Amino acid sequence: MESTIRTTGQDCYNNVSKGFADLKVASLSDTGRAQLTKLFRLVPALGPVPDDLTSFYLYVFAAFQGIIQYTYDGRRQANFQGLDIGTACGMMTNTSLGSELERLAAVFFLDAKWDYGMGDSDTLDVTYVNNMQPFLNTSIDSGQCGGDV
Repeated sequence: MESTIRTTGQDCYNNVSKGFADLKVASLSDTGRAQLTKLFRLVPALGPVPDDLTSFYLYVFAAFQGIIQYTYDGRRQANFQGLDIGTACGMMTNTSLGSELERLAAVFFLDAKWDYGMGDSDTLDVTYVNNMQPFLNTSIDSGQCGGDV
């Protein structure tokens, strides 16, 4: 990922790096977590629970990973409509979108629109326990399989 971002633009790379560094620092304090909760529209609010923090990091990291992974394969409709590393880097270098952390959130929401169907007012639950619930049901006849079993 780093190589692709750096190849796309050193300023982009620097801003992505700073955005993730700022995200990590913010996650270490109550005030910072409150900022992240608001910025990323998290419900419930992000707390100091290590598994929840890891889950949150995963969501943000996965947005960049997915954008980079699928930028050059040309198979997703989203790529033809601007979900690619060029657009992400354009956002990360656009100071009118706010701080590097705010730009990180903007790229996250660009990806979340496609990957999760998130709208402009939708919220995100990053709690580990809630995200693991679907995997705890091991019954094949539960109706959770997506088909008639």
